[in-house]
Amino acid sequence: MANTINAASFGATGNGSTDDTAALQAAINAAQAGNLRLELDPGRYLTSAPLIVLQGQSAPGAVAYSFDMDGFNASILPTHAGDTISIQPQSPNTANPTDRSRYPVSIRNLVIDGAFSSVATNGIRVGRAGYSMYMFARAALLENVTTVELRGTGLIIENAAHFDVNRFTQRTHNGGKGLYMSSLENTFTGDISFNDCQFQGTNAGRPIHLITYTASGQAQVRGVRFNSCVVYGSGTQVEASLNGLTADVWFNSCAWDGPAAPAGEGAVRVIASNGGQVDKVWFDKTYMVNYTGVGIYLQSDNPGVLRAIKITDGSFAYVAEPIKLINAEEVVIEGNTFDSCTTWALINVSASSTNLRIAGNSESQNAASHLVAIGDGSTRFQVIDNLAFSVSGAVVNDYAGSVSKQVTNNVRL
Repeated sequence: MANTINAASFGATGNGSTDDTAALQAAINAAQAGNLRLELDPGRYLTSAPLIVLQGQSAPGAVAYSFDMDGFNASILPTHAGDTISIQPQSPNTANPTDRSRYPVSIRNLVIDGAFSSVATNGIRVGRAGYSMYMFARAALLENVTTVELRGTGLIIENAAHFDVNRFTQRTHNGGKGLYMSSLENTFTGDISFNDCQFQGTNAGRPIHLITYTASGQAQVRGVRFNSCVVYGSGTQVEASLNGLTADVWFNSCAWDGPAAPAGEGAVRVIASNGGQVDKVWFDKTYMVNYTGVGIYLQSDNPGVLRAIKITDGSFAYVAEPIKLINAEEVVIEGNTFDSCTTWALINVSASSTNLRIAGNSESQNAASHLVAIGDGSTRFQVIDNLAFSVSGAVVNDYAGSVSKQVTNNVRL
């Protein structure tokens, strides 16, 4: 076992009323200088400024910073604006990240409780503008970390890659986002797995927001996997704009639990705009329930490109409009079930989409007119083997303006 130090040795009280900022920062600095594991005694540690964790090297031959902390389920109580914990890489993004930015950071068994702050406090920020952070692949950066009652964002990730987040829980939100992941310069954020995590948000603060945009070059968010995660509230957004690329995003066995989604957005919105590109997003075995708006909303605003989207083997219940497409390419919607939804069309291809496969979907107990509707301007699509039990109109409503198509074996029983 690695040698350890305890924050109490640096004067941290954990009594919930003494300002422990200086003591905790001194303990962090000592742990990093000595390559030691930092441990907290169970307690409640009040802070009045961000705690800074350094990572990587600033230059060849400089000090290489790593960090290992076990909070033993202690709570940090921030009373200040900004970040509670800021993990700050030292390698500029113009440097070779494989040489200087791959030193490990691990934080586990910790609670960040924002109930004592009246300002917009974030939980944990990973990375910073102008710097790169490339952790060892498959290392757990965060594990069993909970943020609660924050007015800011629970977890912020920018310009960072190659790590796991296990059992991160962000609940009881007061206005900010749950997870905000971005690449805003000519950089890369990705190869990150979220395993068994929970995110909560409101209309004003999305529970999950992935975004890329840059004025020059190409910013990228790629290789992001959500495995067995639960999202409470509304407004999950996967987005690319202004030369950004968001790609290879996988939601596997994830659940979304309402209430309402923001008007015009959807419980999940995948959007490409202003020259951005979203490519290869897969919703596999989705469970979505209790949304009064759109469930999964795929939208491209010219000149954006939105393509290679899969929605497979999902279950949608009490979602007003489960799936909607505008200007999307290469979309597969297959093997999904719909129950107790109220829209005009359960799968609504509303405008100008192309290269579609909609197959093997089924519905029952819906107050809908159609299982599938294909709008004007849509081309090259296959709608086959879909099964309806309760729609009031045609199983497939195929507008005259749609062309190059195969619409067969769609059955009502």
